[in-house]
Amino acid sequence: MDSARVTFERKKNEIVEGRKVETWVLFYGTWADLPALSVKEQTDVHNRALTNAITLEVRACRQVQEILDDLKKHRVIYKGKPYTLNSSDPSRRRAGWVRILASRTD
Repeated sequence: MDSARVTFERKKNEIVEGRKVETWVLFYGTWADLPALSVKEQTDVHNRALTNAITLEVRACRQVQEILDDLKKHRVIYKGKPYTLNSSDPSRRRAGWVRILASRTD
């Protein structure tokens, strides 16, 4: 199993010159394990194949719980590329860890 440094970012809405602007700001940086995707994880809830999908296993903590409470407000940066957070569940192998499924945004 590989490990990598990942960064979670949070969406921030600002008003700039009277217009709503959406930006991403650093929220939490951590190490994550990258287990292989299962066949079930390779399709999302709408039965679409997820291309360029990754599974992250991160330690459960206050920041991770905040991310899990609202996945749509967060994204993960892995190897310099943004990934949308699709779903989460407790790790099947280790207590105190959370498994997050993410897919490329482009």
